[in-house]
Amino acid sequence: MGDRPGKNSPILKDITGNDPRFQHCAIVVTDMGKACEALAKHDGWSPITLDGPQRLPAASGGVAAFKFRDPKAIRLSFICFPPDRVPELWKGHEGIFLGIDHSAMAVADTERSLHFYESIGLRIGSRQVNRGAEQGRLDNMAAGTATQVEVIGLEFERQLRPASGAPCLPRPRNARRKARFR
Repeated sequence: MGDRPGKNSPILKDITGNDPRFQHCAIVVTDMGKACEALAKHDGWSPITLDGPQRLPAASGGVAAFKFRDPKAIRLSFICFPPDRVPELWKGHEGIFLGIDHSAMAVADTERSLHFYESIGLRIGSRQVNRGAEQGRLDNMAAGTATQVEVIGLEFERQLRPASGAPCLPRPRNARRKARFR
């Protein structure tokens, strides 16, 4: 299937959120403090997010989020919805960890990626641009970072303002969109 890495390929440990190889899975938690306490009891993980969990602005969903690498360097995040914005899917469940909300991947060309996934039957669920100091700390990138997010159950992340010195990806034709497919 194309240029896939082989089964013995190493996971890339030091890539950043504006690298086209960046991916993560977002785990829904009911209590960010308790989720981070559970994580802290284990060795081998490392934070991606600067300064602990970040509460994103309402325009970016208002979630509290924290990104990290597990002991095998797999990138994950915890997300905790505000009580009045919990999606129906996650309501009424008990425990700290509820499940995977989405898997995210960096893309260099949002329109091309959207076209492919729409061609196989997925549809846009939401669009937004996440920006601000909180987003920069969440992604361990420079202040002024803006992340274009297209979500289809998969979340496409396009860094609109990468950290200085980071590789620059081609700007998509319509770089102000975030989409969520369901």
